[in-house]
Amino acid sequence: MKTAELQIRTPEGVVFSQLLASPISRFLAWLVDFFCIMVLVSVLSKLLFLVQALNANVGSALYTLGYFLVSIGCHSVKIASADITHFPLIKYAAASGMSIQIDTGNATLGEVEAAVDVILACGNRDIVI
Repeated sequence: MKTAELQIRTPEGVVFSQLLASPISRFLAWLVDFFCIMVLVSVLSKLLFLVQALNANVGSALYTLGYFLVSIGCHSVKIASADITHFPLIKYAAASGMSIQIDTGNATLGEVEAAVDVILACGNRDIVI
């Protein structure tokens, strides 16, 4: 059986080699990863359903921010102008420590000021308006 091997040669003449996984091994690894992700999503969705049954605002905020928590390398959260009065969402985002970007499109000055006050009250000073 032929094996795939990656060889890297440095300018100094040193050769490194690494065996590569077969297509079957890569598929099985992908299948295991997919199964684990599906189990995690299922458990989290049931947990969020229970939280939302207890408190709709907190459940909605957690569900909305779930995307940001799953995203790798996310350094900021954008709050849409339609959500500028959704204070549980803004509090949760501000508590994450990420930079908060506030979209002011359809918001009034009073709504923007209230959102900024909520973010500052959470101790987050990293705000982009």
